[in-house]
Amino acid sequence: MKEKPLTNLRLPDLWKEFNSNFNESFWEEFEQKMKLMKKKFIELALQEEITALTGAQKYERTPERVYRRNGYWKRYIILKDGKLQINMPRLRETGFQSKIIPRYIRRQSQIDEILKQIFIYGASTRLTAKALKPLIGEVSAQTISNIAKSLDEDVKKFHRREIFSYGRASGADFILKQQSV
Repeated sequence: MKEKPLTNLRLPDLWKEFNSNFNESFWEEFEQKMKLMKKKFIELALQEEITALTGAQKYERTPERVYRRNGYWKRYIILKDGKLQINMPRLRETGFQSKIIPRYIRRQSQIDEILKQIFIYGASTRLTAKALKPLIGEVSAQTISNIAKSLDEDVKKFHRREIFSYGRASGADFILKQQSV
């Protein structure tokens, strides 16, 4: 948009400028800020968990203190809106296992459910991995295959279910039960 001197600006001109800038970058900035807020929220919750375990705040010296902090290590977790790097706190005297983010969890459970649904709709494991790469980052075909294995029990139940046939004869409803072999 062509710049005008301040004296010549009118409300419609300001509105056009606002709309052109708003639409371009607002949603990108919004998503980045939301991701940053999630990261800070999770890290603060982890700090509170460590504080409860150690019995003291960071840098606080108390006689009741059992463990001492020992920095952080980087951990990645996949959320619905992408991969998030989290600084996981460490303790010096013991291994810290968070209840907020359990040890071997790499994805939200909702991500696993989405992967199952994609697999149910007929996409191959490799195709699913390629399709999801821009959204949630690298997911191996083996990971999708392992998630799909959790469907095996549901598939067996589906195949072993009883089948009923419904019919209508001269106004009266009846059900025929088919014996499974």
